[in-house]
Amino acid sequence: MLLKDFYTVIHRSGPEEELSQTGIRADRYRFILELNPAHPVYEGHFSGNPVVPGVCQVQMISELLSVIKGSALRLMHADNVKFLSLMVPDKNRVIDADIHVRTAENGEISVNATLQEGEIIFIKFKGLFKKES
Repeated sequence: MLLKDFYTVIHRSGPEEELSQTGIRADRYRFILELNPAHPVYEGHFSGNPVVPGVCQVQMISELLSVIKGSALRLMHADNVKFLSLMVPDKNRVIDADIHVRTAENGEISVNATLQEGEIIFIKFKGLFKKES
């Protein structure tokens, strides 16, 4: 778990119900996160030029979704993951997380999320989660 060590949640808002252009309802959550630039992961990724690993960005989204849902979740399928910019912990210390969540009748949780700072988008993520049994 990266929450409270790799990053902390400064602010949380939501849910706000939204209706997409196709008529699908989703709940929108927003988080403001602060990265810990002294975390040991940066010694290996990369010492002297730290960058937040992509797998850590996906894990952050997964953990925030677990906070929203109040239980442990498992990523079942990542439909689309785009890494658009490097997230540098010394430079991009405060990050915005925008998470759109839909829960199907069968319990599957569909997620669209972005991590960004202002206009700089680091990751766009679309995936499917289920509660761990």
